[in-house]
Amino acid sequence: MRMTSWPDGVPIQVFVMGDKTRLHASFSKEILGVFPHQLRRAWNRQIFAGTGQAPAKVDTEQEMLDKVATTPGAIGYTSEELINEQIRKIAVE
Repeated sequence: MRMTSWPDGVPIQVFVMGDKTRLHASFSKEILGVFPHQLRRAWNRQIFAGTGQAPAKVDTEQEMLDKVATTPGAIGYTSEELINEQIRKIAVE
């Protein structure tokens, strides 16, 4: 949430799924270490403070793949088995 652009200057566009989806819950808890409602609250604080913008919401993993593959600077998450040659996997530290 602190970064607004990639090192090459391209703005970061974040895509997420709804709080109640199984994939979003797993990603939030296992990778980010927070519950979905905590992540949403953090985003809301940034939005209301005027220091960030809401992530774009997608409804399906296929839509996530399509958006990440076709939007410059996009980042999102999906099931490991859906990663293809259009998507680059990155490690979250």
